[in-house]
Amino acid sequence: MPEDDGPLLRLHTGAVIPRRALRMAAVTAGGAGGQHVNRSNTAVELRIALDDLPLDEAQRARVRERLGTRVTRDGDLRVEASARRSQLLNRRAAERRLVELLDDALAVAPMRAATRPSRSVRARQRTQREQAQARRAARRWRPGGDDA
Repeated sequence: MPEDDGPLLRLHTGAVIPRRALRMAAVTAGGAGGQHVNRSNTAVELRIALDDLPLDEAQRARVRERLGTRVTRDGDLRVEASARRSQLLNRRAAERRLVELLDDALAVAPMRAATRPSRSVRARQRTQREQAQARRAARRWRPGGDDA
């Protein structure tokens, strides 16, 4: 199988992951497949060094922080796939998963724009405030009140 076949591994940032930077290991998988699964190396483990990714230092730090459990001591990002019975399908699934993980890790949450409270919220706050004032007023003693 040629190393560069198939769709490009393109991130949402526009960066392309070079396939030559991926290291693949095929191992036996568990699950469905009967005797075939016990004798064939269909599960795939992909590894890529974080330093080989086309990212700047801030992005690498974000990936290390968000995907810390998937990064090895050597600095490799590790992804597994074993759901399919075919090694090729598992490799494609692992590549898709790698791109999804990196895209999710690199996503920056947009800043929330401050908004005004709605009319109903302001009305509810006003009602609660007036009820609290009435409770406090009821606790105050006034001369000539009902307790004479």
